[in-house]
Amino acid sequence: MVENRANIEDLMNDNEKTAFSKFMRKHRRCKSDSAIGGDISVEVTATGLGYTFIAKCNVCRDQKNITDVSCW
Repeated sequence: MVENRANIEDLMNDNEKTAFSKFMRKHRRCKSDSAIGGDISVEVTATGLGYTFIAKCNVCRDQKNITDVSCW
């Protein structure tokens, strides 16, 4: 399990980073009452071919698979 966003972005390729940025922009107005944040999370799963990334908005519960499988 990757604990730190900086580490997750190190695992992503440019297409995945772009998709993640778009997801974050789409959900920037979703705000929770939490003082510690956590509005956006990324579920990372290691596979035999690479990593899968699911971006999640923890406020509105939207999620998107941002995995770029073209490099597998």
